Amino acid sequence: MNRSDRETLRELAKRYLAISRREVQEERRALWRGHNSFGYGRPLIYTRAFAWHEMPESRCRCGDALARQYEDHFRHALYWDSLNDDSVFEPWVSVEAVHVAPPDRVWGLRTGWIGKEDYRIAKLIDPPMKNHEDMDRLVQPHHEIDEKATQERVEQMQDAVPPGKAGWFLLIDKMTEDKFLAAVQGTEATLVRSNLSHEQEEQLKQAFGTEKHSKD
Repeated sequence: MNRSDRETLRELAKRYLAISRREVQEERRALWRGHNSFGYGRPLIYTRAFAWHEMPESRCRCGDALARQYEDHFRHALYWDSLNDDSVFEPWVSVEAVHVAPPDRVWGLRTGWIGKEDYRIAKLIDPPMKNHEDMDRLVQPHHEIDEKATQERVEQMQDAVPPGKAGWFLLIDKMTEDKFLAAVQGTEATLVRSNLSHEQEEQLKQAFGTEKHSKD
């Protein structure tokens, strides 16, 4: 990831962070909490999908593959915000862990597609299993993280978009969901790691204002 890539990501992250810190995000969180608790209120609008890759705003400039992945993430979010629906934009970015998997996807069999490579054109599926003998090729799925490769990816993102400043943080997606959800209730934090110590958990709870939303 070169200097130009890092500058591009930092500028996009700065714009995204400004969006995530607007007061309307907390208002939307409250609306969604009420909605998901079967409360009454106005109908909420969530724009789940749009033709992102057909829009000029989707064009990425970064050359590095990892940088392009997160450049696309930020540009997508910035455009999404312009639609002014009730989506909530949080002050973090998830750093995807590097998963160790069988060569041809999770079951060891790759699904093929018949047609042009252009993602915008419909294709026919080439099923991975065409006869009973193909069942012998199945591989038992497993979940394994390449710790070294994941850490390298995190360090690249920490260098490109430094966490710990102005409420920004990186979330490593290999962290267990229950630990994260137990701590997260608010809008700001510094840095989240996958293996939280007791001290880190307390810092995260304090930053996210867990006590504010706790039940009596």
